[in-house]
Amino acid sequence: MNVISLGHACQVAHQLKRLGIAQRTHFFDWIVSHHDALIKNLHLNLDGVLFSEGVAFNGKRTHLRDVATGFWFYGHDFSGVHNRTGTVSDEELDEIKAKYLRRSHRTKLALSAERVTVIRHFFETPFRQAEAEQLEIIERLETLYPSTQFSYWWATELSTQGRTPPRGRFLFAPKSDDWKGDDHAWDVAAKLFS
Repeated sequence: MNVISLGHACQVAHQLKRLGIAQRTHFFDWIVSHHDALIKNLHLNLDGVLFSEGVAFNGKRTHLRDVATGFWFYGHDFSGVHNRTGTVSDEELDEIKAKYLRRSHRTKLALSAERVTVIRHFFETPFRQAEAEQLEIIERLETLYPSTQFSYWWATELSTQGRTPPRGRFLFAPKSDDWKGDDHAWDVAAKLFS
């Protein structure tokens, strides 16, 4: 089974790994990928792009943004985020860049497989906006990877009762006290992957 997280943050990757569904780490697993950044960079041709325009820390120095792509990174990648100094060395940036370029190549190859299930978590996104974003993701993926047969899972903490996504299925992932999500809800969803 080829299941790939499209973010929006780490919860999907954590749960897929915990459940034994994810076998490899992919590009979107451990970053924050807001919709516009995701759509802009789904091609994953990031050589010469990733970190090419520098980085910017948020005000509290809890996240670092790659200016060129718009993706946000946490402290598990950058010490300047982890210790909140707001600094990053050229050496550290080069190491992280190399790691994420390997992941981008791996993810692009995985998205080119015959059958792929993608999961995108919509965190605090109203349904009308999420539906528009889902349609844009579907169109972009199927344009970039035309030989792939995609299945779509849309995770949300909002009640999905009486709602149907444009394609694919909803995965109800209620809010949790931490970033890892509700294990029980993901356990229920995992049964549907079998």
